[in-house]
Amino acid sequence: MKVKFQNNFFGLKNKLFSDWSTEKVLIYFQIPSPHQSKKFLEFPLLDLLEANMELVMDDEEAFIEEFGLNRAQKNIVKKYIKELQYSSIQEVCSPILAADKLDELSLQVGLISAFLKFSKVTSWENIIAKMLLLAFLEKESDWKRFWKKLTDNGLRDVLAGKLFYYFGEKPNEINQEYLTHLLQKVRYNQITHFIQEAHRDDPYKSLKIKDKRQLTSMFQLLQEASNHPQIGERLEKALAWVGKTIHGSKIIDLYGVEANYGFVSTDMAWILLAGHCENLGFAPNRTIQHLEKILISHELDEGVRNAYDFFIRLGEMIFQINSISSYTLNTPEDYLIAYTIDWYKIDSYYRRAIESYRNIQSIPDDFDLDRYYLLLNKWYDTFLENSNREWLKCLSEKNFDYQTIKAPKQYDFYFREIADSDVKTVVIISDALRFEAAKELLGVMHGDDKNIAEIGYQLASMPSKTSIGMAQLLPNKSITFNKGTITINGISTEGVSNRQQILESNRDGAVAISFNKVMSMPLKEARELFKAPVVYVYHDIIDARGDKKTSERGTFNAVNEAVQELGKFVNKLHHTFNVTRVFVTSDHGFVYQDQEIEEKDKEPAPGNGDIGNHNRYELSTSKQKLKLGYCFPLSATTKFEDGKEVFVTIPESINRYRKQGVGHQFVHGGGTLQEVLTPVINSYRKTQAIAKKVRPIVTNEAQLRIVSNILRVSILQEKKVSRTEKELTLIIGLYKENDLVSNELSIELNSVSESPTDRTRKVELILNSSAINESILKLKGFDSEERLNPIFEIRVQNQTIIPTDF
Repeated sequence: MKVKFQNNFFGLKNKLFSDWSTEKVLIYFQIPSPHQSKKFLEFPLLDLLEANMELVMDDEEAFIEEFGLNRAQKNIVKKYIKELQYSSIQEVCSPILAADKLDELSLQVGLISAFLKFSKVTSWENIIAKMLLLAFLEKESDWKRFWKKLTDNGLRDVLAGKLFYYFGEKPNEINQEYLTHLLQKVRYNQITHFIQEAHRDDPYKSLKIKDKRQLTSMFQLLQEASNHPQIGERLEKALAWVGKTIHGSKIIDLYGVEANYGFVSTDMAWILLAGHCENLGFAPNRTIQHLEKILISHELDEGVRNAYDFFIRLGEMIFQINSISSYTLNTPEDYLIAYTIDWYKIDSYYRRAIESYRNIQSIPDDFDLDRYYLLLNKWYDTFLENSNREWLKCLSEKNFDYQTIKAPKQYDFYFREIADSDVKTVVIISDALRFEAAKELLGVMHGDDKNIAEIGYQLASMPSKTSIGMAQLLPNKSITFNKGTITINGISTEGVSNRQQILESNRDGAVAISFNKVMSMPLKEARELFKAPVVYVYHDIIDARGDKKTSERGTFNAVNEAVQELGKFVNKLHHTFNVTRVFVTSDHGFVYQDQEIEEKDKEPAPGNGDIGNHNRYELSTSKQKLKLGYCFPLSATTKFEDGKEVFVTIPESINRYRKQGVGHQFVHGGGTLQEVLTPVINSYRKTQAIAKKVRPIVTNEAQLRIVSNILRVSILQEKKVSRTEKELTLIIGLYKENDLVSNELSIELNSVSESPTDRTRKVELILNSSAINESILKLKGFDSEERLNPIFEIRVQNQTIIPTDF
C-alpha cells in the first residue's frame, strides 16, 4: 500500500506496528532524504529506515509523481525543479500544477509571481507594476534577491520581452535608473494621451509611445494594477514622485491650456486654473466649461478641487450678474419676480464660492488667489448695492405700503395657509432661512418620489427682526406692538409656551414646540405630538450662529446644516409621523458679506431710536428726516394696531449703522430682498409615487469610440429635479452581450440647477483585457432600482483592438 506522510511520526510508527504490520508499505516523504542531511541521526524513524529500503527517485520524477503530471512535462519540471521544491512556490503555483494546465509560459508567470511575493499567480500587468515598485520604493536587498532569482532561472529575457510589449523598448540592463525611465514614460504618456503628435520643442518627446497597440497595453497595465489592493496606491505614489521630473509648466507652455490632457497633476491643475481664469471676467461661461471638464475628467486632490469649485461658482455668479440688463424695474412686483426666478441664484453662487474658498489648501506661492477673492466680493457687493438700492427706491414710491403690493404677506400667513386646513399640518419656522437656501432645501425634498413640494414667497415685515417676524406668522387678529412688547389678544408672543396659547385660542389642540425638544423626544411621544391638527416647530441654527459677532463667519456652514437637517425632518414628518402637509418658512432672511465691514463704511445712526435700534434699523416714536435711508410707519409692513405711532428707519441699500459689540457681516433688520423676501415651502404627500424619474441623455453618442481601452461618456440630466421629475441613480458600463466588460459606475442624477452644465456628468469607462479584441460592444445604462431593462443601449466601436502577435 502507498502512504503519504502527514507530518506525524508517532502516529505513522504506531500504524506500522499495528494496523499495517502485515502489509507491504511504500511511504512517501515530502522532505529531503535523511541520508543527505547533517541531522541524519535525529530522524525519528531512523530504525525503520535502516531496517528497510529507501526508494531513491530523481527530484523531477518525485515532483511529477506527487502532482500527477505527465511524463511529457518532465523537461519543464526539470528546468525549474530547484524552485518548485519550495513549499512557498508550490502554494502560489498550485492552480497550474496539474497535467491539463501546466505549460512553460504559465509556470514562468507563476514563478515570477512567487518571486514578487504575490499570494497567487497574477497577471503580467501586476507583475510589471510590482517590479517597478520593488526596484523603486522597496529595499535594495529585495530587488537584488528578485533579480538573482530571475537570473538563476533564465527568466530575464522573458521579462525583457514583456517590457518591450508594454513599453516598446528592450533594455540592455534593468536597474533602478531604467525603471525610473519607464515610470517617466508612463507619466508622460498619461499626460499626452490625447495629443497625437509631440511638439518639436517638447523636451520629453522621446518618451512618447506612438504605437497604438503598445499605448493600449500600457494603459491596460495601469488599469489592472490600479485595481490591485497592494499595488494601486503605491504605484501612483511612485508615478507622482517621478512626475516631478516632467515639468507640467513646460508641457502646458507648448500645448496650451485648452489641450486635452489625459492626466493632470496637482501642479498642472494650478497652472491650467490660472490660465483659464484670466478670461473669467469677460467669458465666464467658457471658463466654467473648461474648468468643469478638467474637474470631471481628472482625479484631483480635495484642495485643488475646492479651488476649481470656487472659480466655477465665481464664474456662475459673474455670468448671472452680467445677464441683468437693468436694476431699474417698474414695480415692486417686478423685483419680486426677478429675484425669485434669477437673482436669488447670485446669493447661492456667492455662498458656495465662499464655502469652497475656505476649503482650498496648499496654494502655490505664485497663484494669486487673493485677487479672485477680492473680485468675488467686489462683484457680489456691487450686485447687492445696485439691486437693493433700486428695490428700496421703488418701495419708497409706494411709501413702503405692503397693501399696495400684489404679493403674499407674512402677516397673512396663518389665515391664508393654516386657518382653513382640514388635514394635519406642521409649520416649521426656521429662523433666518432665506429664499436661496430654501431653494436648495426644496431640491433635497424633491428626492422623495412620494413628495410634492412647491416653493413660494411672502414679504416679511420691516424691520426684519425675529420678534416681529415670529409674531406676524401667528394668528393675529388683534396684535399690538407695545414699544416692542408684542402681544396678540393680550398674550405676549415671546416664548414657545405663549405662542402655543395663541395658537390654541384659534385651533383646539394646536401645539408650539422647539425643534430641539422634538428631536429629544422618544418616538412614541413624538407620534402623539404630531396627531395635533396644527404644530408650529421653531428651528434655529442660522440666526443662532450668524447673529453673534464671535460666530458670524460660520453663517454659511449653518445654512448647510439647516438645509440637511430640515430635509431629513420633513421626510420624517411625512413617513414616520404621517403628517399630510408641512410648511417651511422663516421670520426673516439675512445679508452676509464675507469681507469684514470697515468702520469707515458704516453710517452713524440717525440717533432717535428711542424704542429700539440695531445696525440695520431704528424704531422711534417720531418720524425722522434723512439725507440717506428711509423712514416709514411700522403699520406699512405689519398688522400692528398701534403701528402708526411707531416709525421704522432703515439705511440705504445694504449699509450698516455704526453699533458697538455686534457683528456686521451677518445682518438683518433692513429691507433688502435678501432680508424680507422669505420662502414658503408647501410639502404634502401622495400614497403613490407621483413623479417620473429624470431622463439621462448621452450627449456625445455620435462620437462614442473606445480608444486605448477608454470610453469617455457625457451624460446630461435632461431636466432638473422637481416635483414632477425625481432623481435617478444611473448605473452604466460596457457590455459584451450580457457580460460586463468594463468598470461599472454609479451616477447620481439629482441636480436642481437650471443650468445644463450643472446637470452634465462626464465619466470614463475602462475596457477589461478580456474584451480588448471585440470590435463592437454596447454601452448600457440602468436605473439602479430596475436592472432588468436598460434605459439606453448604444453600440460602441472599439478602436483598441490589439493584434495577437505576442
